[in-house]
Amino acid sequence: MPTKKRRIALTVDDDLDSLLISLAELQDTPKATLIVDILEQMRPHLVDLNKALKLVKEKKDPSKAINKLLIGQQKQFLDSLEVSDD
Repeated sequence: MPTKKRRIALTVDDDLDSLLISLAELQDTPKATLIVDILEQMRPHLVDLNKALKLVKEKKDPSKAINKLLIGQQKQFLDSLEVSDD
């Protein structure tokens, strides 16, 4: 059954491709799935960045949107540092 999701073509350099291949292999997942997962994790940041850039284009103050973006990135980074005691 055909997917309803849009397809996009990406061109990446050899180093990035090698990294993506390695990560995909380590996670036993297709490279395309890995890329989609990464983009999905970045979606909230991309939404905030989109809002900030629209405000800049409209010559409005983007500081609240930028602060939200930075706080979200810091939270994601701190969450990634959590280590379980298992």
